[in-house]
Amino acid sequence: MTIDPILRGYVPMTNQQVLDSLTLVVDRNDNASLLTGDQMFTATNATDWNGLTDAKRQMWVSFTRSDIDPFAAANVAFVKWIFGTTAPTVTNLAALRTKKITRAVELNLGDLKLTHIANVRA
Repeated sequence: MTIDPILRGYVPMTNQQVLDSLTLVVDRNDNASLLTGDQMFTATNATDWNGLTDAKRQMWVSFTRSDIDPFAAANVAFVKWIFGTTAPTVTNLAALRTKKITRAVELNLGDLKLTHIANVRA
């Protein structure tokens, strides 16, 4: 293995170190393609909720009845319009949009084993 596209330093590592780096180091960002209505409603801050008008509460409940693309500009704008740009709910939802994963998960390598590393390096 001589290619190291994200410069993790694989070349001098042992096979075990490479395996550990790929499967144990949780440092890659993964964007969620969808958030469920339950995730969104659960992320709603109680103080934010209590500060909404009845009309905005009804709109939020309707919005959270389906899954949404958390990166779609219209969805982001709607959430900020409902709660305001600096509301804790907006922060909570932004945090749900991404999660940290390993490089092996990012590359969809499945159940990576030491023998896989050895075979690639052979």
